[in-house]
Amino acid sequence: RGLDALSQYSYAYGLKGFEKDSLKAWNLFYESLSEINKISKDLNLRFIVLISPISLQLPYHNKQDKFNLDLSCSTLDPHAKIIEMLKNLNIEYSDPLPIFLEKINTDYNEQNYSQLFLDYDDNHPNAYGQVLLAYSLLNKF
Repeated sequence: RGLDALSQYSYAYGLKGFEKDSLKAWNLFYESLSEINKISKDLNLRFIVLISPISLQLPYHNKQDKFNLDLSCSTLDPHAKIIEMLKNLNIEYSDPLPIFLEKINTDYNEQNYSQLFLDYDDNHPNAYGQVLLAYSLLNKF
C-alpha cells in the first residue's frame, strides 16, 4: 500500500521501502532530544519526557482504526526506540503504555470496552486516557 499503509506513522514505524528516510528522521529526533537535554541541564531544570501512547500500540485497536493501518509493513518498534534513546541520553521519562495496556486487558477480560482515545482518532487520548497519562506522570514526582 505504500505510505498509506501506516499513514502519519510511516517514518516512526520504519515503513518497508522508507527505512533510510525513517532513520534520518529518527536521527534528527535524537539530536533534538540531546540538545533539549543539554539546555535543560545548563539551566538546572528537570527534563521529563512523557511518551504518549497511540491506539496502534494497544490490542483491539481495530475498534479505533478508521484507516485500516497495517503494522505488518513496519520494520521497527518506535516505543522501544524512544526508550532506548532516552536511556542512552540519560533522560527521565514517563511511560503510560503499561497502564493503558492494563486497562484495556482488564476491560476485555470483563467483556467491556473502554475507549481511551477520541472517536476515530488513534493519537489523542480522551478524558479517561488523559487521566491515565496524568497518573503516569504524577508517579514521576
